[in-house]
Amino acid sequence: MYLDDMIAAASELAAIAAEGEAQFKQNLRSRLAAERLIEILGEAATHMPDSVKQRFPALPWRGLSATRNRVIHAYHSLDVDRIWTLAAISAPELLTQLKAVLQAIDSEQ
Repeated sequence: MYLDDMIAAASELAAIAAEGEAQFKQNLRSRLAAERLIEILGEAATHMPDSVKQRFPALPWRGLSATRNRVIHAYHSLDVDRIWTLAAISAPELLTQLKAVLQAIDSEQ
């Protein structure tokens, strides 16, 4: 379930970024949606079973959780350029990694 949530959030985050940087920076709803999706990614990463985290150590499990905490607790000082980078660059890369994890897990069942 958490893996599915992460894939959905990363996919939506990438879709927001696909609308373009100017749209993202001008549209408060896009930025707020991106922040919420980052929160979901971090929360799901926090609850991912340790067995999965240990099996796939290349994924930034702690980084996702830390970023979630930053977005939630330091919302007043978020850097829009950093959020854009997470959406435009990190989310597509993460999505590829997460899909590979899902495929590996599914192939074992």
